[in-house]
Amino acid sequence: MRATSLQEHEQEHEAERYNHAVVGMESSHLQQGCETPRLTPRERAVLELLCRYDHVPQVAAALFVQPDTVRKHLRHIYRKLGVHSLHRAILRALALGLIEPPAEPSDDATTP
Repeated sequence: MRATSLQEHEQEHEAERYNHAVVGMESSHLQQGCETPRLTPRERAVLELLCRYDHVPQVAAALFVQPDTVRKHLRHIYRKLGVHSLHRAILRALALGLIEPPAEPSDDATTP
């Protein structure tokens, strides 16, 4: 198997696991009869940026705020979504349609 074929296979497998996790979260949320939590526009922006960036300081810089402000928003997000980790918060917000999935990088995209 070529290296690119192996990489494509791994990406497909990761996408399947992601879709399975999102569908599972949607069904468990619906079974509980929960009302969809409301995130403020700033909380949604924080989550969407954390999908793109790996670290709180990067998000803080993008929003022109202090890292502690981003962490405060995250605490509110976790409470509203009933989760205890960033990964779960992102998956739950995606499953509930509260944030948009990150855009796929195009083949001709330039990297900084």
